[in-house]
Amino acid sequence: MDGHGGALARELEVERAQLARARAYLAAMRRHAGSLDASGGDEIAESIVRARLGLRVAALADDPTVPLFFGRIDYDGSAELGFADGELTSFQDERFEEGADQSVSEAALRAEIERPRVGPMRDIVATIQPEQDDLVRASLGETICIQGGPGTGKTAVARPPAARAPAIPFATSFVQLSSARLRAMVAALLDRDLPYAAGRELLWEQLGRACQSEAEQAGHTGYESVDDAVKAVRRSRAARRVVDRAWPALQPTRLLFDLLSDEAALRNAASGILDDVEQKELLWPRRPQSRASAPWTAADALLLDELAALIDPPRSYGHVVIDEAQDLSPMQLRALGRRCRFGSATLLGDLAQATTPWAAGSWEASLAHLGKPGGGVQSLPRAFRAPRVVLDFANRLLPAIAPGLTAARAVREVPGALELRQVEPSRLADACARAVRDAVRGEGSVGLVLADEEVDRMAAALHRHGVGHARVERLDQGSRVTLVPASQAKGLEYDQVVVMEPAAIARAEPLGLRRLYIVLTRAVTHLTVVHAEPLPPLLAPPSGG
Repeated sequence: MDGHGGALARELEVERAQLARARAYLAAMRRHAGSLDASGGDEIAESIVRARLGLRVAALADDPTVPLFFGRIDYDGSAELGFADGELTSFQDERFEEGADQSVSEAALRAEIERPRVGPMRDIVATIQPEQDDLVRASLGETICIQGGPGTGKTAVARPPAARAPAIPFATSFVQLSSARLRAMVAALLDRDLPYAAGRELLWEQLGRACQSEAEQAGHTGYESVDDAVKAVRRSRAARRVVDRAWPALQPTRLLFDLLSDEAALRNAASGILDDVEQKELLWPRRPQSRASAPWTAADALLLDELAALIDPPRSYGHVVIDEAQDLSPMQLRALGRRCRFGSATLLGDLAQATTPWAAGSWEASLAHLGKPGGGVQSLPRAFRAPRVVLDFANRLLPAIAPGLTAARAVREVPGALELRQVEPSRLADACARAVRDAVRGEGSVGLVLADEEVDRMAAALHRHGVGHARVERLDQGSRVTLVPASQAKGLEYDQVVVMEPAAIARAEPLGLRRLYIVLTRAVTHLTVVHAEPLPPLLAPPSGG
């Protein structure tokens, strides 16, 4: 090998050697972190240091079967890196400067996208396109929301910052205060608006200091240090009774249990915030015998998290990546925002694919609930998964499901990638089975997506036609055909997709057109739509067409 190919081969060896050295350095860092002793001056500090060292050791773990680096980004270009079981196998130079020829790079990307495979989802393409590179380079101190339609590479944008984002620990520290009587101590701590648990801990410390000071002023032998005084006070039953009356220990589960099972307690807490009807809706019909037997819901978990944060705020990370962010409720966003309150976040999603009734109507609203109202919103304009004719067909729904949203533009032209088949109602299941059988004659995976209530009927039809298949919840990697309820189609992709009765999918839920949009954008190579009912109006062909 000579010329350009020989130079690339030599550079590949250099990159492999660099990767091996990086892994060796990472292993040395992990060994060093594991050898450190926790020394913080007192039991509380030492326990915190031990916990942080444990997190540090875990953060330095290396899985040799996965790439250590996502990609190498230079100022004027990058190398698209290929990996197999964590080993660097190839790379291709890519230029990002304006006017650079991207045809070779895009040809390689198209080849990877169109490579047939078995299973519902291919590995993410290990390459960064020019518009994605601008977002990858964004400062980790900046919160950003990335709007991207189906197959635009939202996850690819998120992975580099996630790979290099540090996890920043925050430990509670105690400050010195003058000694005072219990009432004055509590009043002073309340004025500071501390997290509840931190205030209780400081009250213990102030009691210890006060006891030490009073002992010394009285001429008695005190403790050798304030820490010893605090430990002694904590062992005192009398002191525990004082602290428990003045600043009782709180548990989120107990608090919420009392609120939801005690009408008077809820009225006292919700006065001026919730009206009588709202309070009645929150109350459990009868008080459960115990917290373990209470009818907790997933929504209650968010209330518990809110309570826990008021008592003792959770750890804040340097950077948090949030995928499928379009489906999150305000309370869910608040919970995530508490995990990056001193850091930043990357939100990934597509407003057109929001299917939860509580989804935010805009990214600006989501950022506000996250506690990052100044975050920016960026869009990915190109879609790499679906062929152009397929994406254009699905994009007809955008005016109804996401007014004002700019449609992504597909980069791939695949002739004959969309086929519409209308049949008689009595022949619908058999027609879908034949469409799947036709798809199996081609290459790659096949997904049959349909309304949830039709899954059992369609499974029987596939058996009648001798078409082997797996259900998505019991995925068999050896099966090329997967039966997919529409409610579970989000995030999946198949080389060929057969969609059964779009109208049934659209009417199955309040946001059914958004669900249908998701279903129609799962195909990589070919989409067949089989229907007996008329298509939803936005998808119907022109009159006479």
